[in-house]
Amino acid sequence: MVRGNQAIKVLYLSPMPPPMGGIAKWTETLFKHGLPAPFKIDLVDTSLPPKRKIFSPTKIDQSEIKRTAGFFFHLIKALIFFRPQIIHLCCSLSPYGIIRDYICARLSKILGIKVVTHYRGNVVDFSRTALRGLSYKILVRLIKISDVNLSLNLPSFRFIDDILADGQRKDRYLLPNFIDDAVFDEKETGEDKNKKHLRAVYVGGITYQKGAHDIVKIAPEFKDIEFVLIGTVLDDFRPLIDNLPDNVRILAPMNSNEVLKELKKSDFFIFLSHSEGFPNAVLEAMAMGLPIVATNVGAIPEMVDDGKGGYIRPPKNIDKIKEAIIKLKSHQNLESLGRYNFNKAKINYSYSIVINKLCRIYKEILFK
Repeated sequence: MVRGNQAIKVLYLSPMPPPMGGIAKWTETLFKHGLPAPFKIDLVDTSLPPKRKIFSPTKIDQSEIKRTAGFFFHLIKALIFFRPQIIHLCCSLSPYGIIRDYICARLSKILGIKVVTHYRGNVVDFSRTALRGLSYKILVRLIKISDVNLSLNLPSFRFIDDILADGQRKDRYLLPNFIDDAVFDEKETGEDKNKKHLRAVYVGGITYQKGAHDIVKIAPEFKDIEFVLIGTVLDDFRPLIDNLPDNVRILAPMNSNEVLKELKKSDFFIFLSHSEGFPNAVLEAMAMGLPIVATNVGAIPEMVDDGKGGYIRPPKNIDKIKEAIIKLKSHQNLESLGRYNFNKAKINYSYSIVINKLCRIYKEILFK
């Protein structure tokens, strides 16, 4: 039991960059700023091997076995020497990773450590057939043994709530991703943007699942818009590279500061993903004061208020997406849409706001 001003030690099982995925960026920002007293934090890094891309499937080979063994070595070392009261487990919701996550949670429970499992994706989309259904069964067990389950969006929260509706009530919360408070100072206002020739920007993996193919489909019908896609080109997109429409441009992955510069040069952000948890790219675009055209998956309907901060439409529905772009083009004041997004992001998703909520959750599970 933690008493008085005694330090509250939280051990994070989460990746650090590289590569710079959404979870890694979250972890990097958290360790850059830390938590307020009386919290002390430490990390067991779950990063991918340098040669393995973020969207690549897990392969059980010698290097993966070695990586997993190294992870458990560092976990046991941290449990012995850091002696945390809370384990914060960032769960990437991969079919093999869920097995490791469950073992970590079970070990922590045996040692009397509180487990906070943070599902870093859309739990609703987790495969029920992977590994012959074993992964899904383990996911359900992980939800039931965790002291707290954190979800990124309402569909995931409701999914978890349904699993816990059999009398095994556990604390569960919606906890959105955050963005560094300093990013809001990067926004430049009053820029003179040419409304006749708009610039739309996308940031993320350039792949079918993220809606990159859909951007290519709609581009020829909007010759007055330049579509800029920033990110790693995945194998399923490569056949399109040599036949892109003239108004589609691919830019290599960039660091955070470079991405912010590209956002500031753009007129709106386009994000047509087929499945999401809580996309950091959309949050960054909001913080830069950009209107958004996006699909209504994951947390996006909670982030982007349709008609106020942009337009959201069903994934893969090309006609509806075209309609959204036409609406945006005809809007009399794009800056007002962007300003709405900026204010909403700052009030709801800034680091200081989200971390204060997280710290309250930690204290509740220790002192209730």
